[in-house]
Amino acid sequence: MSMTKFILLGEIKMQKEIEKSIKKRNEVSRNYYYRSIGELLKQKRLEFKMSQQEMSSKICSDTYLCKVETHQLVPNMEQLNLLMERALIPAGEISFPEEQMDYLEKSIYLFFWKDVHEYKKLFDDIDKYQFSALLQVVKLGYYILEKDKENARLVYVELHKYLNSLEDIGFSIFMMYGCFYNIMIENFSTSKCILDQIDRIIIKDELSYSLVNLAKFITYGNLEFGFSTIEPSNIALNVFVKHSNIKRIVEHNYWRQIFLIYDGVGEQDYFEQSIAPYLDDDEYNYYYLLASMEQDKPIEYIDKIRNNGRFYLLGLFYKAKFYLENSEIDNYKEVFSLIESLHYEMKSKIDYCHILKLIKKNEGMLIKDYYINYLLPEAENIQNLYLIKRILYKISDILDSRNRYKDALVYRVKYDVIKKSLQA
Repeated sequence: MSMTKFILLGEIKMQKEIEKSIKKRNEVSRNYYYRSIGELLKQKRLEFKMSQQEMSSKICSDTYLCKVETHQLVPNMEQLNLLMERALIPAGEISFPEEQMDYLEKSIYLFFWKDVHEYKKLFDDIDKYQFSALLQVVKLGYYILEKDKENARLVYVELHKYLNSLEDIGFSIFMMYGCFYNIMIENFSTSKCILDQIDRIIIKDELSYSLVNLAKFITYGNLEFGFSTIEPSNIALNVFVKHSNIKRIVEHNYWRQIFLIYDGVGEQDYFEQSIAPYLDDDEYNYYYLLASMEQDKPIEYIDKIRNNGRFYLLGLFYKAKFYLENSEIDNYKEVFSLIESLHYEMKSKIDYCHILKLIKKNEGMLIKDYYINYLLPEAENIQNLYLIKRILYKISDILDSRNRYKDALVYRVKYDVIKKSLQA
């Protein structure tokens, strides 16, 4: 036998073993989710005040029903249908485990492609069914793609009550979606905590594996883990490129550009040509806000910030501050007036007009107090180490200018304390 043929036979054997393993794993998963139907039968039986003997009469033995209700065996489909009929459970409102696993697999595929349109169809299809922990995982993925923070939060919190109702596959996908949920709400420390646990779970399929590595890249980058972002970045990007997944490639490269700015490097031409056209207003604004902070003359970048996205007011603040520091008073007054009119309309937690008034009066210590009491907590709340560093260093500079060197050093050191706390 030639070496080539020998290798080929070995690969075929390995492929069959993998297929056999996946089939067995799926069977185990399906059997696991039949438990929920047993629980539902028991719940309905108790509602109708029926004994197990009454419920099972002429269908199966009461011992058989007891084992179904207590998850000791998977019911025969014919008997299960008869039991559901007796319990007045409409078949159209029950999603059987085979369907649930199919829905979960479809959700992973659509989440990978960020296909919101098709995911909406999937969501509408499962919405008719009674509660199932696995179907809630599917819904969580949809809400994350839609960037619906409130509904995602409700499902995410609710699912924590039913984690024991998920087997390994369902639980690992919940963990993966949980990472993206926490990234969406800028809770990167919790995302890292989940990722630390995911490393103990074997996620074999390529799509999920690439998504987990994308979550690692985004999370580790925002927590400034440096070289730890390189491997997950490469793994995720290679899979996205292999499948020509433009949406995920753009998402990956967007965060790469953000992290380059964090490091003091920018690739504006590449960003504007290859990334900006695909971004929503919040993502677009965040990039140009960061870019403006790194420029001596930030107006060019600030003027690109869209007025219907997040960070618009903060961008206007930096614009007014630049005009004030460069004695362009007419321009300053115009922007100040705009900030003042938008403050309540946009329900801003930060009074940027108040800060500008303090800057104009050169009230350094009052500016320092406002940064400590308002700006710093807001930056910590969204776990933005870049903004935290800029705020702390500004506080430190103000204290330095007042010859309070020891206090200034405390605030520079505080950055490392916050950073280590979030990373841990």
